Amino acid sequence: MTKMKGLQRLALMRSVLPCIAYVLIVGCTEPSSQEEAVADISSVETSVVDISIKEVAKRLENVKVLDVRTAEEFAAGHVAGAINIDVKRDDFRDLVDELDRDQTYLVHCTANVEAGRSDRALKTMQNLGFTNLENMVGGYTAWVNQGGSVVVPEAGS
Repeated sequence: MTKMKGLQRLALMRSVLPCIAYVLIVGCTEPSSQEEAVADISSVETSVVDISIKEVAKRLENVKVLDVRTAEEFAAGHVAGAINIDVKRDDFRDLVDELDRDQTYLVHCTANVEAGRSDRALKTMQNLGFTNLENMVGGYTAWVNQGGSVVVPEAGS
């Protein structure tokens, strides 16, 4: 009987030890590349909510508007209170990474077309772990066409 218990323990150890070793090795290993680190972060459930222009005006007090157009486009006119980080900048990812992840961001570019600048910005933000993201449907052009208020700096200022 003792011999049977010994064989059972040995069989159990042979099947369990490799699993424990795997968990310890994989669980304690740092990601070897930035892509793996991003994959870990991107597993956080995030979604982008499309917000119509009619709804944008109601939401402005509860969100931070992120304008991802160029500095020149932003200077020509922008939504009041918006922050401007050009998605085409080489350091866009680093600049966005400094933003507060607890804040809700309403992101827009000129027209917010699929695979456009705002789409690219939103995907970058999702990969960085932002979870409160909204897309301004139609972008800045739709906002202006629907009579949304804009800030246009005076010439020479």
